Amino acid sequence: MSQFGPEWPDAADTVGAPDTSAAPFSASLAFGIAVVATFALGVAVGSPLGAVVTAVGASVVGWSAGELTSNENSRRAVGSISTLAGTSLLAVSIGLFGPEPFVGSVAAFALVAVAFDRFAGLTENTVSVVSRTIIHSGVAIAGFAALALLVHFHVASTAALTTYGLFSLLSRVSPLVSVLVIELEVLFIVLTIEPAIERLERLTPETRVFDRITALDVVAVDIDAVPRGVWILVAGTGYLTATSWARVMFEQFLDSLSMLGTTVAFLLQSGFITGPLGFVVALLLAVFAVDMARLVVMFWLGSDPSETLSLAAGGFVVGLVVFVGGLIPPLSSIVTTTFSEGSLLQIMARVYGTGATLLAVVGGLLFVVLLILAVIVYLVEHEFVPPAAGGFALGSGLLFIAGLLAAATDAAAIVTVATVGAALLVWDLGENAVDVGQTLGTDAETRRGEAVHAAGSIAVVTVAVVLAAISLYVLGPLSVPAGRARFALLLLVVALCGFAVATYNE
Repeated sequence: MSQFGPEWPDAADTVGAPDTSAAPFSASLAFGIAVVATFALGVAVGSPLGAVVTAVGASVVGWSAGELTSNENSRRAVGSISTLAGTSLLAVSIGLFGPEPFVGSVAAFALVAVAFDRFAGLTENTVSVVSRTIIHSGVAIAGFAALALLVHFHVASTAALTTYGLFSLLSRVSPLVSVLVIELEVLFIVLTIEPAIERLERLTPETRVFDRITALDVVAVDIDAVPRGVWILVAGTGYLTATSWARVMFEQFLDSLSMLGTTVAFLLQSGFITGPLGFVVALLLAVFAVDMARLVVMFWLGSDPSETLSLAAGGFVVGLVVFVGGLIPPLSSIVTTTFSEGSLLQIMARVYGTGATLLAVVGGLLFVVLLILAVIVYLVEHEFVPPAAGGFALGSGLLFIAGLLAAATDAAAIVTVATVGAALLVWDLGENAVDVGQTLGTDAETRRGEAVHAAGSIAVVTVAVVLAAISLYVLGPLSVPAGRARFALLLLVVALCGFAVATYNE
């Protein structure tokens, strides 16, 4: 690890088979127990639907991590799309937990950690691939968000009208001002037309836009080849334009030419000359802008464009769907009605448009996920969680915390006790799955031995939970202050953990 943080593996090193070394049977059983515990928490806090959506989202994210570590771009693309879909489901599930979002958040993170170890392995390799997927998808979404803003504010038409209005205004100030504008436009065109066409031909390498000998050699001029007299002429015109007496004298000069002077003044101030030249200037600037965008995209694609595009597939799909949906007024109105009156989302939708607002929300969600992944990397790098079975250990701890948070919301005490028991099972079964997988291999037939171990662990935890339930509802159904009750529940949970660990060690 470098002084600035973890050194991510190169792109070529972060693909291949999933890194999970967990035996499938015990790993699946641990994940299933975590799902059941999450559903129990959801029911206890009044949000069973939120728990179901959490389980689905975590399963999708975990499965996606396995797909992202594949060598095939098609599978990585599917994994990228699934990652964003699962992440969105997790965000929705947290919202469905209503007044208890902390319980939903911790339970969601717990399930995702367990799902990672079940499907892909919570390793630096896997986290690196998922992180790059989030980053590349975020870049794609940012591009669509910028496009949505351009469409919402009519930037193209506004820029065109502003440019036309500016040229018209300058042309109407004075014929001498029009002369200066024409000089600047012509000078810009002759200096930039050749580099602009070179960039245009880079975009279309099979096409020759012009025959350079017959066209560019006549029009194009290198900046070093511009005669000094031209610069003096342009500078002198600019100086004279800034003085009122020069503008008046030029108008008087045109008036003295009778019909010819009137015609020249009309051509200068009507826009017949400045307009077409301004259009050519705009086209040249557009070519430079497109080429700059091409360079940015090439830098983003890196040394392996196909891999980058496959990892960004989720961002492209989500960005395109939201962008197109935001352009459909009925659909946009339906989405806007789901926002609370006076909320930040509603205000943003009115100011920036529905599409840009939704894409900003997705981008913010991806940023949060990236921060969470950074925390996971820190925990793994500094061995706060075991290097093997880290996902099961982290998920077990988070599930334990979720149970305590549920107790603080006045959920049934037995739910907290059962959740803590489930957390212990997730840890035990997950660690056993990794031990068996590393020792005998994930393809070995070890289901019978795993089943015996799982049955023993489940029996131990079940006995502990039953004893806790008896002490809660049979031996001690007393009315005590809430604070003492919660403290007693905490002591009971600690005792349960100690009992389970001691029995397991025996």
